[in-house]
Amino acid sequence: MENNQPLGLKIKRIRRALNLSREEFAKMLDVPFSTLKNYELLYRNVNSTLLLSICSHPVMHRYTMWLVSNRVYPQIGQIEPPGLDDKSTDE
Repeated sequence: MENNQPLGLKIKRIRRALNLSREEFAKMLDVPFSTLKNYELLYRNVNSTLLLSICSHPVMHRYTMWLVSNRVYPQIGQIEPPGLDDKSTDE
């Protein structure tokens, strides 16, 4: 488990775990593509609205504890997504 990872990178890990492009993920969360890209590239700090959207989304809520506290509880379905593959690109 990677501790102290920036929220933007955690969001990117969630998106990749769901096998979604940035465009698909942005639409799912109702956020502009450029905003999501800026979060993932750490150009902007993640706002609380996006954080709450991810935590309450039925497809992503399994990552809530890890996203906000770096803790996992697999026995109740709270898991960590796979790490980032540095070789892949996102556009």
